[in-house]
Parts: sequence; structure tokens; C-alpha cells
Amino acid sequence: NTKMDCVIPAHNIKIFNSAVSSLCKIGKELLIEFSPREGLTLRSLNDAKSAFSSFNFGVTFFERCSSTAAAASSTSSRARRRVFGEDNNNEQEEEKYMARVLLKTIAAVLRSR
Repeated sequence: NTKMDCVIPAHNIKIFNSAVSSLCKIGKELLIEFSPREGLTLRSLNDAKSAFSSFNFGVTFFERCSSTAAAASSTSSRARRRVFGEDNNNEQEEEKYMARVLLKTIAAVLRSR
């Protein structure tokens, strides 16, 4: 199992909430992509695939931002994506974790805060 640990400081919650509210206007699903090095990316695409929005929150946006993965997850091709540098010979692997959730579920949690 993979555990993503991101703590949003109080002064950044309004920014995060605004991003989620904006994404709710685009589509029904939220794609969450997390990388311990790059931070958290939230994306949404409308049903007609004619509108797209993305918000990237770097690791400095968070009070704490890390992940822990079990040995089985860290070697899984589903949980890992290859990232290519500027030089194709300089290939490195970076852990990226992705999930899809319904935006209305996330929005409901944020509205109650």
C-alpha cells in the first residue's frame, strides 16, 4: 500500500479550496497525481473533452509532503511512471501515484470546513 502524506497549512487552505471549486465547474472527476519531488497535481476534464484544467501544488505549498510505499507497490509498473530528462540518454525513474475521485465528494468535505 502507498501512503501519501500532505499537510496543508492553514494559510493555504483557501487557495486549495478555490482550486477544487474551479475544477468542479469543469468536470465530474478529479485526477490526483502525487510525486514526493514535484508535489500534488489536481486535474479535471469535462465529459465532452473540450475543457481541461490543472492545478499544481509544489512541495513548498505543503507543511509536510511525503509518501511511503510498500515494497510491492514501489516496483509496480502501475504505480511508477518513467520520466525523461532533456537528454533521452538521461532516463530516470520517479514515483508518481495517481487516483481518480468524484469531485463532488472532495468539494463536500471542503465545504464543511
